[in-house]
Amino acid sequence: MLAPILAVRWLFRWLEFEAWREQLSRGKCIRGDDVADEAALGAARVRVCARFRPLLPEESGPCGRITWDEEDAPKKVHTIGGRSDAGKTFEFDRVFPPPTSQQEVFEDAGLANFLDAVLDGYHATVFAYGQTGSGKTHTMEGFVYQAAAQGKVPQVNPSRTAPERLGIVPRCIEGLFERMEQQSLQSDKSFTLRLSFLQIYNEKIFDLLNPVHLTNHGASSGGNHGLRLRWNSREAAVSVENLFVFECRTPSEALNYYKAGVKNRTVASHQMNQASSRSHSVLMLTIERRSEASIDRTSKLTLVDLAGSERQSITGATGRTLQESVGINQSLFVLRKVIMSLAKQSRGASKLMVPYRESKLTILLRDAIGGSGYTLMLACISVLDSNWEENLSTLQYACTAGSIRNRPVVNLDPTTLLIRQLRREVQSLKSQLSLAQNYVLKVTGKPIPREVLLGDFTKVPDDFVFVAESPAVPRGAPPAPAAPAPRPPMTPLMPPTPSPPQKSERDRSVERLESAESQEGESLGVGPPSGEAAQPDPLG
Repeated sequence: MLAPILAVRWLFRWLEFEAWREQLSRGKCIRGDDVADEAALGAARVRVCARFRPLLPEESGPCGRITWDEEDAPKKVHTIGGRSDAGKTFEFDRVFPPPTSQQEVFEDAGLANFLDAVLDGYHATVFAYGQTGSGKTHTMEGFVYQAAAQGKVPQVNPSRTAPERLGIVPRCIEGLFERMEQQSLQSDKSFTLRLSFLQIYNEKIFDLLNPVHLTNHGASSGGNHGLRLRWNSREAAVSVENLFVFECRTPSEALNYYKAGVKNRTVASHQMNQASSRSHSVLMLTIERRSEASIDRTSKLTLVDLAGSERQSITGATGRTLQESVGINQSLFVLRKVIMSLAKQSRGASKLMVPYRESKLTILLRDAIGGSGYTLMLACISVLDSNWEENLSTLQYACTAGSIRNRPVVNLDPTTLLIRQLRREVQSLKSQLSLAQNYVLKVTGKPIPREVLLGDFTKVPDDFVFVAESPAVPRGAPPAPAAPAPRPPMTPLMPPTPSPPQKSERDRSVERLESAESQEGESLGVGPPSGEAAQPDPLG
């Protein structure tokens, strides 16, 4: 049953790959800041960095088809073409060669600026994209995984992970708490951090911090349909129904929740990866900023570890692992469609329908891709030539994502937003009242009495005249009766036009007969003499 489905999916991927080859054959890939001036548009381009994974001890093979600039801060990746295609050049915000450490990735990718923006009230998203086994989970988590025996599931062991090995997520958690503490000491601001952790497995959403949703192996049970997405009118965004949310007061508390969720992720082994993530994990850190004992801004940092794209001919997946591959490739295919649609819009194409709703992954990432927040995409690549096609596809989509422009906005608390709107309205009314006072003073020579401003017209002074040039009316005198309005002249009604009398069936038959005889006579050249009327029908 799966064979026809897989055949169709791989056909679409092949057509997609050929379209990309044709596009790239026309010239160099264009970055987003080459398309338009972002500062003038008030937009922020999706920031894209490429990271190359070094060879593992058990790997071997040629690694020369993809190279990068040999400089202190490389930004270009070069591909060496084959017989049918020429080499290409891809430009990113930063390129990380294999020896790059986790700390260097965190610093040079600009994640410190992302954390500052989150505390200022902006949404931000960081996600890792690439082929299975390309180093996405290592970049985001950095935890040590223990190899599993035959038929067993690999297990994560965060306690054995060295501090320098920790990935982006633990460093972001620690960085947020450090900045919140500094700003709280330097001002009257206070912060609250709330954490939630979910995975998208076979197009179903499961709470990684709710044991009810998970079996002993971390995968969803067959009878569990997952959590539903709901539109949150208060926040004007999509939220996950019944998702556990935990308030964290210290970085260690938040890290413990994160480690517990990582242990519940669905992981499996295949020929390309001994600890392959079988789901997309989404960690959401919601931060509320309080000023003067009220919440004024609410922002969110979303950290996503995407499952890798896979080819069954390479991974050798069968059974349940093969079914998981189909679900992974389906959601990643929709993500690529979203990236392509938004990139076309950024290049000036007509407004297209962006297929966000075709996958739960893209629904949750709507703010990150073409939305109202800042976004960092980490394209993870294996240096082996045997992964050439997947590596080229990753480079192409990453380069395309770099042309997408978001429009970040500060996310004010609804109550704070209402207060600001009311304050602006009060200021506008004060300005209008000041103009009215100046006008009355200019016309009457007297300011408007305070009683009038307060709406109490029973205590208006006798010498105050509401309208200049109007005679003074004694207070208490009955108002003069109003003159009746003149009646408009009567317009005679036109008599109705009489309708023509109805003809009987006999009259209509006679008319048809006369018409037929007249046409017959004209066709034969016979008719009544000139100036002589035709004889009436004897039946008339």
